[in-house]
Amino acid sequence: MSPRSSLSVLTAAVLAWCAAVGFAQPVPLPQPRPGGGETPQPAGGQPAPFLPWEDKAFTAFPNLAPPPGDKRAGPRGHLHPAMERLWKLAVAEVPADASPLRKIQLAQVREGFSYLTRVRMRIELGMFRSEEYMLYLEMQRSVFRLAGELAATPTGKVMWYEDAVRAAWEVERFTAARIGNIDPPQQLNQARFWRLGAEADLVRAVEAAKGNR
Repeated sequence: MSPRSSLSVLTAAVLAWCAAVGFAQPVPLPQPRPGGGETPQPAGGQPAPFLPWEDKAFTAFPNLAPPPGDKRAGPRGHLHPAMERLWKLAVAEVPADASPLRKIQLAQVREGFSYLTRVRMRIELGMFRSEEYMLYLEMQRSVFRLAGELAATPTGKVMWYEDAVRAAWEVERFTAARIGNIDPPQQLNQARFWRLGAEADLVRAVEAAKGNR
């Protein structure tokens, strides 16, 4: 089967699955309790530490953070906007005169999108395992970074790094929903660490774009 035929099969499978079940909806981050109180019991039955900086998730880009309780508009089959843009890049025709490096990078984007889509399917079906978590974070950040490298303009690069932050917020909310029932509390710290790393990438991209004006 040719690469194009394989991609067509994957395209049909993804669209069929999206129409049937959609992606996991974001959930609000836990809010600090007025006056304190007991912290939720995470996996293992040990009380979660409540350090001063954990009562609120810091972000340098509040405009990219969905408000608590926010849900994506439209039917469940709709992709997350950041993933939808990544999907369009993945299925775009590879120019015949593209350099070998660009062809490799576009192939990487396709493989990365396939990976992220499969993981999201596992999340929706309740099959996601904690041991997959670190690789999922690494892959998501790497794929959006790669998309940024492929952008033709500094402004285009900034757009992809913004999408990386949006996607990281979605993972952070998904993680917050699992704390106390499935995953230990430090998993949320890890999700925030990676989301803040995506924000740092965005800061560097914005500064680079300003320098090219």
